[in-house]
Amino acid sequence: MTGVQTCALPICRLIDNDGLHGYQEMSGKMHLSKGLHRIKVRYFQGGGVQSLKVLWQGPGFQKEEFEVID
Repeated sequence: MTGVQTCALPICRLIDNDGLHGYQEMSGKMHLSKGLHRIKVRYFQGGGVQSLKVLWQGPGFQKEEFEVID
């Protein structure tokens, strides 16, 4: 499933994969200006194998796992 999101507000829901189900990859697109951006991931595990991956890609680089910076 894919989605495209552009918004002027600082808070946007890009992907909603809520519900009880097996692992599935979801994707979305958002245009970001150059610079740092805060990303929030909310995660719910209802049972089964625990799995969460956040990946991204953009101009000049292929899909890669997101690096967390505190």
